[in-house]
Amino acid sequence: MAIVGKPLVDIDTEIELNAEESVAEEDSMEDNLQASNTTNESSSTAPPDRSGDQGDIPDKPLSTIAGAPGASASQKPLTLATPAVRRLSKELDIPIETVRGSGPGGRIQKQDLIKGLERLTQSSKKPLNQTETRKPLTPIQSQMYKTMTRSLSLPQFLFSDSYDFTALSSLRRVLNEHLSQKSSPPVDKVSYFPLLVKAVSQTLVDYPILNARLDEEPSGSKPQIVYRSEHNIGVAIDSPSGLVVPVIRSVQNLSIFEISAEVQRFSKLAQSGSLSSSDLSGGTITVSNIGTIGGTTTTPMLVEGQLAILGIGKAKTVPGFDKHGRVVPRQETVLSWCADHRVIDGATLARMAGAVGKLIDEPGALLTDIR
Repeated sequence: MAIVGKPLVDIDTEIELNAEESVAEEDSMEDNLQASNTTNESSSTAPPDRSGDQGDIPDKPLSTIAGAPGASASQKPLTLATPAVRRLSKELDIPIETVRGSGPGGRIQKQDLIKGLERLTQSSKKPLNQTETRKPLTPIQSQMYKTMTRSLSLPQFLFSDSYDFTALSSLRRVLNEHLSQKSSPPVDKVSYFPLLVKAVSQTLVDYPILNARLDEEPSGSKPQIVYRSEHNIGVAIDSPSGLVVPVIRSVQNLSIFEISAEVQRFSKLAQSGSLSSSDLSGGTITVSNIGTIGGTTTTPMLVEGQLAILGIGKAKTVPGFDKHGRVVPRQETVLSWCADHRVIDGATLARMAGAVGKLIDEPGALLTDIR
Protein backbone atom coordinates (compact mmCIF):
# COMPACT_ATOMS: atom_id res chain seq x y z
CA MET A 1 0.00 0.00 0.00
CA ALA A 2 1.55 3.31 -1.10
CA ILE A 3 1.49 6.16 1.42
CA VAL A 4 1.62 9.76 0.32
CA GLY A 5 4.94 11.39 1.20
CA LYS A 6 6.73 8.07 1.77
CA PRO A 7 9.26 6.45 -0.62
CA LEU A 8 7.99 3.44 -2.58
CA VAL A 9 11.36 1.65 -2.61
CA ASP A 10 14.57 1.95 -0.57
CA ILE A 11 17.71 1.27 -2.60
CA ASP A 12 20.96 0.63 -0.78
CA THR A 13 23.98 1.78 -2.76
CA GLU A 14 27.33 0.05 -2.59
CA ILE A 15 28.84 2.93 -0.64
CA GLU A 16 26.09 2.77 2.00
CA LEU A 17 26.37 -1.02 2.28
CA ASN A 18 30.14 -0.81 2.71
CA ALA A 19 29.69 1.91 5.29
CA GLU A 20 27.13 -0.19 7.19
CA GLU A 21 29.39 -3.26 7.01
CA SER A 22 32.32 -1.22 8.33
CA VAL A 23 30.21 0.11 11.21
CA ALA A 24 28.93 -3.40 11.97
CA GLU A 25 32.46 -4.78 11.91
CA GLU A 26 33.67 -2.04 14.25
CA ASP A 27 30.72 -2.59 16.64
CA SER A 28 31.35 -6.36 16.59
CA MET A 29 35.00 -5.83 17.35
CA GLU A 30 34.15 -3.49 20.22
CA ASP A 31 31.66 -6.05 21.65
CA ASN A 32 34.26 -8.83 21.41
CA LEU A 33 36.79 -6.57 23.07
CA GLN A 34 34.45 -5.70 25.90
CA ALA A 35 33.47 -9.37 26.34
CA SER A 36 37.12 -10.34 26.43
CA ASN A 37 37.85 -7.69 29.05
CA THR A 38 34.86 -8.80 31.15
CA THR A 39 35.96 -12.43 30.96
CA ASN A 40 39.49 -11.54 31.99
CA GLU A 41 38.21 -9.53 34.95
CA SER A 42 35.93 -12.37 36.01
CA SER A 43 38.67 -14.95 35.73
CA SER A 44 41.04 -12.83 37.77
CA THR A 45 38.65 -12.55 40.75
CA ALA A 46 36.88 -15.91 40.70
CA PRO A 47 38.67 -19.01 42.08
CA PRO A 48 39.69 -21.55 39.44
CA ASP A 49 37.24 -24.37 38.82
CA ARG A 50 39.01 -27.72 39.33
CA SER A 51 35.94 -29.94 39.27
CA GLY A 52 36.66 -31.27 35.78
CA ASP A 53 39.32 -33.76 34.85
CA GLN A 54 41.23 -31.21 32.75
CA GLY A 55 39.90 -27.93 34.22
CA ASP A 56 43.33 -26.95 35.49
CA ILE A 57 44.93 -27.17 32.03
CA PRO A 58 44.46 -24.03 29.87
CA ASP A 59 43.74 -24.39 26.15
CA LYS A 60 46.92 -22.37 25.34
CA PRO A 61 49.98 -21.57 27.37
CA LEU A 62 49.88 -18.10 28.86
CA SER A 63 53.13 -17.24 27.16
CA THR A 64 51.55 -17.61 23.71
CA ILE A 65 48.91 -14.92 24.31
CA ALA A 66 50.06 -11.63 22.75
CA GLY A 67 50.55 -8.92 25.33
CA ALA A 68 50.41 -11.31 28.27
CA PRO A 69 53.20 -11.43 30.87
CA GLY A 70 55.97 -13.67 29.69
CA ALA A 71 54.81 -13.57 26.06
CA SER A 72 57.46 -14.01 23.44
CA ALA A 73 58.85 -10.83 21.86
CA SER A 74 58.15 -12.31 18.45
CA GLN A 75 54.40 -12.28 19.07
CA LYS A 76 52.61 -9.42 17.25
CA PRO A 77 50.73 -6.98 19.48
CA LEU A 78 46.98 -6.67 19.15
CA THR A 79 46.12 -4.19 16.35
CA LEU A 80 42.70 -2.56 16.18
CA ALA A 81 41.56 -1.95 12.61
CA THR A 82 38.55 -2.75 10.49
CA PRO A 83 38.88 -5.19 7.59
CA ALA A 84 38.55 -2.29 5.17
CA VAL A 85 41.55 -0.54 6.75
CA ARG A 86 43.55 -3.79 6.77
CA ARG A 87 42.80 -4.31 3.10
CA LEU A 88 43.92 -0.77 2.34
CA SER A 89 47.17 -1.31 4.24
CA LYS A 90 47.90 -4.34 2.04
CA GLU A 91 47.17 -2.35 -1.12
CA LEU A 92 49.53 0.42 0.02
CA ASP A 93 52.11 -2.17 1.13
CA ILE A 94 52.29 -0.66 4.63
CA PRO A 95 52.71 -3.08 7.57
CA ILE A 96 49.71 -2.22 9.74
CA GLU A 97 51.68 -3.03 12.91
CA THR A 98 53.97 -0.05 12.18
CA VAL A 99 51.11 2.47 12.10
CA ARG A 100 50.00 4.33 15.21
CA GLY A 101 46.24 4.61 15.40
CA SER A 102 44.47 7.85 16.22
CA GLY A 103 41.00 6.36 16.76
CA PRO A 104 39.32 5.29 20.00
CA GLY A 105 41.44 2.81 21.89
CA GLY A 106 44.29 3.26 19.40
CA ARG A 107 42.22 2.02 16.48
CA ILE A 108 43.92 2.54 13.11
CA GLN A 109 41.91 4.58 10.67
CA LYS A 110 42.26 5.39 6.99
CA GLN A 111 43.90 8.76 7.59
CA ASP A 112 46.55 7.06 9.74
CA LEU A 113 47.57 4.93 6.76
CA ILE A 114 47.73 8.00 4.51
CA LYS A 115 49.97 9.83 6.98
CA GLY A 116 52.18 6.76 7.23
CA LEU A 117 52.47 6.61 3.45
CA GLU A 118 53.47 10.28 3.32
CA ARG A 119 56.20 9.69 5.89
CA LEU A 120 57.54 6.73 3.93
CA THR A 121 57.53 8.75 0.70
CA GLN A 122 59.38 11.66 2.28
CA SER A 123 61.98 9.43 3.85
CA SER A 124 62.62 7.68 0.51
CA LYS A 125 63.43 10.95 -1.28
CA LYS A 126 67.14 11.46 -1.56
CA PRO A 127 68.61 14.85 -2.50
CA LEU A 128 70.45 14.86 -5.83
CA ASN A 129 73.95 16.24 -5.92
CA GLN A 130 74.39 19.12 -8.39
CA THR A 131 77.16 18.55 -10.90
CA GLU A 132 78.82 21.21 -13.04
CA THR A 133 80.86 20.73 -16.18
CA ARG A 134 83.03 23.48 -17.64
CA LYS A 135 83.50 23.86 -21.39
CA PRO A 136 85.30 26.63 -23.28
CA LEU A 137 83.32 28.83 -25.66
CA THR A 138 83.29 27.80 -29.27
CA PRO A 139 84.84 30.25 -31.76
CA ILE A 140 81.38 31.44 -32.79
CA GLN A 141 80.30 31.85 -29.16
CA SER A 142 83.49 33.77 -28.38
CA GLN A 143 82.87 36.17 -31.25
CA MET A 144 79.21 36.57 -30.25
CA TYR A 145 80.27 37.23 -26.65
CA LYS A 146 82.59 40.05 -27.70
CA THR A 147 80.18 41.55 -30.23
CA MET A 148 77.11 41.52 -27.98
CA THR A 149 79.07 42.83 -24.98
CA ARG A 150 80.15 45.86 -27.00
CA SER A 151 76.67 46.20 -28.50
CA LEU A 152 75.02 46.45 -25.06
CA SER A 153 77.16 49.48 -24.26
CA LEU A 154 75.36 51.46 -26.99
CA PRO A 155 72.06 53.36 -26.51
CA GLN A 156 69.68 51.53 -28.84
CA PHE A 157 66.27 52.62 -30.12
CA LEU A 158 63.64 49.94 -30.85
CA PHE A 159 60.71 50.35 -33.25
CA SER A 160 58.14 47.62 -34.04
CA ASP A 161 55.02 47.49 -36.16
CA SER A 162 52.83 44.88 -37.84
CA TYR A 163 52.41 44.70 -41.61
CA ASP A 164 49.94 43.09 -43.98
CA PHE A 165 51.85 40.48 -46.01
CA THR A 166 48.87 39.53 -48.20
CA ALA A 167 50.14 41.37 -51.30
CA LEU A 168 53.69 40.17 -50.71
CA SER A 169 52.38 36.61 -50.37
CA SER A 170 50.63 36.94 -53.73
CA LEU A 171 53.86 38.17 -55.35
CA ARG A 172 55.77 35.29 -53.83
CA ARG A 173 53.25 32.83 -55.26
CA VAL A 174 53.59 34.39 -58.75
CA LEU A 175 57.39 34.20 -58.59
CA ASN A 176 57.34 30.55 -57.57
CA GLU A 177 54.94 29.75 -60.40
CA HIS A 178 57.37 31.49 -62.74
CA LEU A 179 60.23 29.36 -61.42
CA SER A 180 58.26 26.14 -61.80
CA GLN A 181 57.92 26.79 -65.55
CA LYS A 182 61.68 27.14 -66.10
CA SER A 183 63.72 24.10 -67.13
CA SER A 184 66.70 25.17 -65.01
CA PRO A 185 65.53 27.69 -62.40
CA PRO A 186 68.20 29.62 -60.46
CA VAL A 187 66.52 28.58 -57.18
CA ASP A 188 63.90 26.06 -56.14
CA LYS A 189 61.56 28.64 -54.65
CA VAL A 190 61.46 32.14 -53.20
CA SER A 191 60.63 32.78 -49.54
CA TYR A 192 59.62 36.03 -47.87
CA PHE A 193 63.18 36.67 -46.70
CA PRO A 194 64.80 37.64 -50.06
CA LEU A 195 61.84 39.92 -50.80
CA LEU A 196 62.35 41.77 -47.51
CA VAL A 197 66.11 41.99 -48.04
CA LYS A 198 65.46 43.60 -51.42
CA ALA A 199 62.91 45.96 -49.87
CA VAL A 200 65.46 47.09 -47.28
CA SER A 201 68.07 47.70 -49.98
CA GLN A 202 65.73 49.83 -52.08
CA THR A 203 64.74 51.89 -49.03
CA LEU A 204 68.37 52.53 -48.07
CA VAL A 205 68.67 54.69 -51.18
CA ASP A 206 66.44 57.27 -49.48
CA TYR A 207 67.79 56.67 -45.95
CA PRO A 208 71.55 56.11 -46.44
CA ILE A 209 72.37 56.88 -42.79
CA LEU A 210 71.08 53.43 -41.81
CA ASN A 211 73.74 51.93 -44.10
CA ALA A 212 76.50 54.08 -42.62
CA ARG A 213 78.92 53.54 -39.75
CA LEU A 214 80.13 55.77 -36.93
CA ASP A 215 83.82 56.58 -36.70
CA GLU A 216 84.24 57.49 -33.06
CA GLU A 217 87.97 58.28 -33.12
CA PRO A 218 88.95 59.95 -36.38
CA SER A 219 92.39 61.46 -36.38
CA GLY A 220 92.36 64.92 -34.87
CA SER A 221 88.63 65.54 -35.05
CA LYS A 222 85.23 64.72 -33.58
CA PRO A 223 83.25 61.52 -34.31
CA GLN A 224 82.09 61.29 -37.93
CA ILE A 225 79.43 59.35 -39.85
CA VAL A 226 80.90 57.36 -42.72
CA TYR A 227 78.41 56.73 -45.55
CA ARG A 228 78.85 53.58 -47.62
CA SER A 229 77.75 53.09 -51.21
CA GLU A 230 77.38 49.29 -51.22
CA HIS A 231 74.45 47.59 -49.53
CA ASN A 232 76.27 44.65 -47.96
CA ILE A 233 73.42 43.14 -45.98
CA GLY A 234 74.15 40.54 -43.30
CA VAL A 235 71.62 37.72 -43.05
CA ALA A 236 71.39 35.96 -39.69
CA ILE A 237 71.28 32.17 -40.12
CA ASP A 238 70.88 29.46 -37.48
CA SER A 239 73.53 26.75 -37.67
CA PRO A 240 74.59 23.74 -35.56
CA SER A 241 77.43 25.89 -34.18
CA GLY A 242 75.20 28.83 -33.34
CA LEU A 243 74.02 32.03 -34.98
CA VAL A 244 76.11 33.16 -37.95
CA VAL A 245 75.71 36.29 -40.08
CA PRO A 246 77.13 35.88 -43.61
CA VAL A 247 77.01 38.95 -45.83
CA ILE A 248 75.27 39.28 -49.21
CA ARG A 249 77.31 41.92 -51.04
CA SER A 250 76.02 44.69 -53.30
CA VAL A 251 72.37 43.78 -52.80
CA GLN A 252 71.35 46.94 -54.69
CA ASN A 253 72.65 45.29 -57.88
CA LEU A 254 71.04 41.86 -57.33
CA SER A 255 67.66 40.53 -58.37
CA ILE A 256 65.27 38.74 -56.05
CA PHE A 257 66.30 35.40 -57.55
CA GLU A 258 70.00 36.18 -57.07
CA ILE A 259 69.41 37.20 -53.45
CA SER A 260 67.44 34.00 -52.87
CA ALA A 261 70.27 31.93 -54.38
CA GLU A 262 72.80 33.60 -52.06
CA VAL A 263 70.62 32.93 -49.01
CA GLN A 264 70.32 29.25 -49.93
CA ARG A 265 74.07 28.99 -50.59
CA PHE A 266 74.93 30.52 -47.24
CA SER A 267 72.42 28.26 -45.47
CA LYS A 268 74.12 25.15 -46.87
CA LEU A 269 77.57 26.45 -45.93
CA ALA A 270 76.36 27.29 -42.41
CA GLN A 271 74.91 23.81 -41.88
CA SER A 272 78.19 22.19 -42.93
CA GLY A 273 80.34 24.70 -41.02
CA SER A 274 82.08 25.83 -44.20
CA LEU A 275 81.60 29.60 -43.97
CA SER A 276 84.84 31.54 -44.37
CA SER A 277 85.87 34.67 -42.47
CA SER A 278 85.32 36.75 -45.62
CA ASP A 279 81.71 35.47 -45.77
CA LEU A 280 81.12 36.82 -42.27
CA SER A 281 82.75 40.26 -42.58
CA GLY A 282 82.01 43.59 -44.25
CA GLY A 283 78.30 43.95 -43.43
CA THR A 284 76.69 47.40 -43.46
CA ILE A 285 73.23 46.46 -42.08
CA THR A 286 71.69 43.17 -40.87
CA VAL A 287 68.35 41.42 -41.42
CA SER A 288 67.45 38.59 -39.01
CA ASN A 289 64.56 36.23 -39.72
CA ILE A 290 63.69 34.81 -36.29
CA GLY A 291 60.24 33.93 -37.63
CA THR A 292 61.57 30.76 -39.29
CA ILE A 293 62.14 29.35 -35.80
CA GLY A 294 59.15 30.97 -34.08
CA GLY A 295 58.13 34.11 -32.27
CA THR A 296 56.06 37.11 -33.25
CA THR A 297 58.31 39.93 -32.05
CA THR A 298 61.99 40.20 -31.25
CA THR A 299 64.49 42.73 -29.93
CA PRO A 300 67.44 42.54 -32.35
CA MET A 301 70.82 43.73 -31.12
CA LEU A 302 73.14 45.88 -33.17
CA VAL A 303 76.14 44.32 -34.86
CA GLU A 304 79.49 46.04 -34.38
CA GLY A 305 80.25 48.56 -37.13
CA GLN A 306 76.58 48.97 -38.09
CA LEU A 307 73.90 51.49 -37.16
CA ALA A 308 70.69 49.47 -37.75
CA ILE A 309 69.27 45.95 -37.79
CA LEU A 310 65.88 44.49 -38.75
CA GLY A 311 64.20 41.50 -37.07
CA ILE A 312 61.42 39.63 -38.90
CA GLY A 313 58.74 37.82 -36.90
CA LYS A 314 56.65 34.81 -37.85
CA ALA A 315 53.94 35.34 -40.48
CA LYS A 316 50.49 34.30 -39.34
CA THR A 317 46.93 34.47 -40.66
CA VAL A 318 44.70 36.97 -38.83
CA PRO A 319 41.24 38.44 -39.55
CA GLY A 320 41.27 41.76 -41.38
CA PHE A 321 38.90 44.11 -43.23
CA ASP A 322 38.72 44.83 -46.93
CA LYS A 323 37.75 48.21 -48.43
CA HIS A 324 34.07 47.31 -48.04
CA GLY A 325 34.41 46.57 -44.33
CA ARG A 326 34.06 42.82 -44.72
CA VAL A 327 36.14 40.45 -42.60
CA VAL A 328 38.78 38.69 -44.70
CA PRO A 329 41.86 36.60 -43.80
CA ARG A 330 45.22 38.30 -44.18
CA GLN A 331 48.88 37.46 -43.60
CA GLU A 332 50.46 39.58 -40.88
CA THR A 333 54.05 39.88 -39.70
CA VAL A 334 55.74 42.10 -37.11
CA LEU A 335 58.96 43.85 -38.16
CA SER A 336 61.23 45.05 -35.33
CA TRP A 337 63.93 47.62 -35.99
CA CYS A 338 66.83 48.63 -33.76
CA ALA A 339 69.17 51.57 -34.40
CA ASP A 340 72.10 53.33 -32.74
CA HIS A 341 70.34 56.15 -30.93
CA ARG A 342 73.52 58.22 -30.72
CA VAL A 343 73.20 59.25 -34.39
CA ILE A 344 69.79 57.95 -35.55
CA ASP A 345 66.68 59.53 -34.07
CA GLY A 346 63.36 57.76 -33.67
CA ALA A 347 61.63 59.72 -36.42
CA THR A 348 64.21 58.67 -39.02
CA LEU A 349 63.91 55.03 -38.05
CA ALA A 350 60.10 55.21 -38.11
CA ARG A 351 60.16 56.73 -41.62
CA MET A 352 62.56 54.05 -42.81
CA ALA A 353 60.25 51.37 -41.42
CA GLY A 354 57.26 53.04 -43.06
CA ALA A 355 59.00 53.07 -46.44
CA VAL A 356 59.71 49.34 -46.18
CA GLY A 357 56.10 48.81 -45.15
CA LYS A 358 54.91 50.63 -48.28
CA LEU A 359 56.92 48.23 -50.47
CA ILE A 360 55.32 45.35 -48.56
CA ASP A 361 51.85 46.73 -49.29
CA GLU A 362 52.75 47.45 -52.95
CA PRO A 363 55.52 44.98 -53.79
CA GLY A 364 55.37 45.56 -57.55
CA ALA A 365 58.35 47.97 -57.27
CA LEU A 366 60.53 45.03 -56.18
CA LEU A 367 60.16 43.49 -59.64
CA THR A 368 62.08 46.29 -61.36
CA ASP A 369 65.32 44.34 -60.81
CA ILE A 370 63.92 40.84 -61.34
CA ARG A 371 66.13 40.04 -64.41
